[in-house]
Amino acid sequence: MSMNLIPHYSTPSICYSFPNRTLVSSVQNRARATLNSDQNLGNHQVSVLKFDRRNVLLGLGGLILVNHPNLARATESKKLVRLTEFPTALDSVISVMVPRPRRSRSKKEKEEEEEVLSIEGIEFVADKAVKFDVHVNDDEDDLSRPDASEFAGSLVFLPQSRKRVRTSLHLGITDLLEDLGADGDSSIKVTLVPRYVQRPITIGRIKIEYFSA
Repeated sequence: MSMNLIPHYSTPSICYSFPNRTLVSSVQNRARATLNSDQNLGNHQVSVLKFDRRNVLLGLGGLILVNHPNLARATESKKLVRLTEFPTALDSVISVMVPRPRRSRSKKEKEEEEEVLSIEGIEFVADKAVKFDVHVNDDEDDLSRPDASEFAGSLVFLPQSRKRVRTSLHLGITDLLEDLGADGDSSIKVTLVPRYVQRPITIGRIKIEYFSA
């Protein structure tokens, strides 16, 4: 009896930080390190590219921005989940309160460590394009545009072969929290917005980390 199995591989985690920073953070350093070491996965080569805070791309064939054909349909369903409910499917707009281990850090502490929003265990079959946006402390019923402070970034994955992908997204949010006046908050609301999703996506966990400069 033959079985149709989907191969599984892990991709490099995706990292980027905000523009116009005086600090060259470890988030930027990790992204550069990934850029210098593409992974050869069978007959497929996967590259991680680093852009500004508005676009993150993982995939083949150069830069592409994938827009959902019907934005209203993609965002009409919304739900609030708890961290204990992860892993969870990204089948609608989901929001979750994420605790911050540290708050009201000094200028020196911020220069030494970048506060990073880590979205880990992102899993999907890679034969279809994938895009989702990440917002912080935003209104699910009136989501901000990409040029607003509440918009943290996007993950875009180009279609490859029918393999199951597991990857991560790491977003620097030190400046974002300052812009929002949320530096003293004990938690932040993180909202994931599916923009182009044709295959089931699972999100493993979301947390706050600190990357040393």
